[in-house]
Amino acid sequence: MKHDSFANSSASASAAGLRYRKFAPGDVPAAHALSMALGWPYRAEDWQFSANTAIAFVAEERGVVIGTAMCWKFGADRASLGHVIVSSAHQGRGIGRALLRHLLAVADAAHAAVFLEVRTDNEPAHALYASEGFTVVGLRKRYYAPSGADAHTMRREPQ
Repeated sequence: MKHDSFANSSASASAAGLRYRKFAPGDVPAAHALSMALGWPYRAEDWQFSANTAIAFVAEERGVVIGTAMCWKFGADRASLGHVIVSSAHQGRGIGRALLRHLLAVADAAHAAVFLEVRTDNEPAHALYASEGFTVVGLRKRYYAPSGADAHTMRREPQ
């Protein structure tokens, strides 16, 4: 179920054919392909379920989805981020940060603390999340399947 008070963030345009917009049902195949290219174990059905239950955005360049980010609201003051992914060819251009900021604006408007999980060895993601106000609040052993990699739980208070 979508949360109307949590879904009022607008899409934005950027330079060189790059734009950010809300995730649409037709984006599921592209999102699934992104996750498969990076070795994430999500099925198309997982993406469809996520899309049906989340506030979500995509980064699109020249009509091709190159990144995604999703957020789920829990109760009056909590949210969880996930499926933050940018294609390998487009990483390092600030696309992940822009997607994250779209979701954080939505969460902040709802006065929600935001949680996420990130691999303990994903230093670029840790740096991104820390620069946006997240702190490590927990460790989840063997969180990621099938690799068994550990995850840090990170939290950000509403701004």
